[in-house]
Amino acid sequence: MAMVGKPISGRVSDRIGRKPVILAGLALCTGVLPLVALTTDFVALLVEGAVFGLGMAIVTPSTNALVADLCKSGNYGAAMGVFGTIWDVGEASGPILVVSSSPSLEISKPPRPTSQLLESWRS
Repeated sequence: MAMVGKPISGRVSDRIGRKPVILAGLALCTGVLPLVALTTDFVALLVEGAVFGLGMAIVTPSTNALVADLCKSGNYGAAMGVFGTIWDVGEASGPILVVSSSPSLEISKPPRPTSQLLESWRS
């Protein structure tokens, strides 16, 4: 999805603006992510993963372009470095914070429909 989505969404963000494209990609990710935990069909899980990947492919080039738009000329490397670090820290710490902030979640046990799907796929 990323190979197809990123060039197209980058061009769209050049034409209509960064923020609407970023919000559309985030809305797509937000809409599909809760479905992953409830999915009991492997094919549906693949489709949800593809839709989430498309949402990320929409967000990524637009956020990088927005950073480039906002930083001063000559500081692109530093701005991209800081942005990349913040993005990576968010991706790494987000799941950890969610699991640690909810006492009903256990790291060793995925949500029930997903765990059933994974168990049936293994056998």
